[in-house]
Amino acid sequence: MIYLFFASSSPTGLGGGRRLMIVRALDKLADYGIDIQDVSSFYRVEPEPKLHAHQFACLVAEVASDKEPIDLLQDCKLIEFQLGRARNRPGTPRSIDIDLLAYHDVTDERLGITVPHENLSKHLSYLVPLNEVNPDWVHPESGQNIKKLLKDCSSRQQIKKIENIDHTKTASFWPKNKKV
Repeated sequence: MIYLFFASSSPTGLGGGRRLMIVRALDKLADYGIDIQDVSSFYRVEPEPKLHAHQFACLVAEVASDKEPIDLLQDCKLIEFQLGRARNRPGTPRSIDIDLLAYHDVTDERLGITVPHENLSKHLSYLVPLNEVNPDWVHPESGQNIKKLLKDCSSRQQIKKIENIDHTKTASFWPKNKKV
């Protein structure tokens, strides 16, 4: 199982709001041969002091791909670029941010990437939507399940599920078997 994190903190983004930017990024995955298996709800995350300067929307997607982690991450960076992501200084709004959270049971720190994501267990914005998509997920390095990671997370992020979204009408990518 491969998990990608999508976030947008730009109030308008390139051609739309935060959630629309995430949907546009999800739609582009198919262009790179990446198949969406499941998607969490959208979440609104309040800024955490010293880490995030802006409120952002986010979700986690379970995807399928036969690409290596570095190639998958490169495709995600290309999608970010296509949707107007500029590599600005930390704390500035981002039109779209896509992170590779986990790649099957692989643990790797080569080629400038770390799998699973080095901050995965430190942020509720990663853990809460990941728990929604796979409540049985186990961190391949620590061996801790998602419930334990959530319990032990010291993040002070305020995260709230955005209610009343009919994902089946949101975009063409939505998995047909998704329970809404």
